[in-house]
Amino acid sequence: RDVTLAVNPLRELRIYDDTWISKYAALDPDLPPHIYSAAARAYKDLHDTWENQTIVFLGETFSGKTTALKHTLDFLVSTTGDGDQLDDGLNMLLKLLHPFIGLRTLDHEAGLSTRALLSVDL
Repeated sequence: RDVTLAVNPLRELRIYDDTWISKYAALDPDLPPHIYSAAARAYKDLHDTWENQTIVFLGETFSGKTTALKHTLDFLVSTTGDGDQLDDGLNMLLKLLHPFIGLRTLDHEAGLSTRALLSVDL
């Protein structure tokens, strides 16, 4: 139902920290589109409707799918449950899954394959 188009800026941006997580966790409709708003809406809809929610990351190699996934998981870890324990578990999970979902190319050493599926049950 909602679509957020994300573009890989090929550099670090200062819009992925606890300050921004707090802003988007409040679901302020005046904030610009962001991967955190997609995660916040999905989490809110999960609680409001008790229906599964899906966030799909599509794109070519080196388009930012892995980074978008990490930012989404960072948001969920920071806004739900026991952050430190969950964060450690998700980081271990990503390291474990990386050899199976990583796609090595000449341009990019470790991108997320376009056919990977990760389910996060909260």
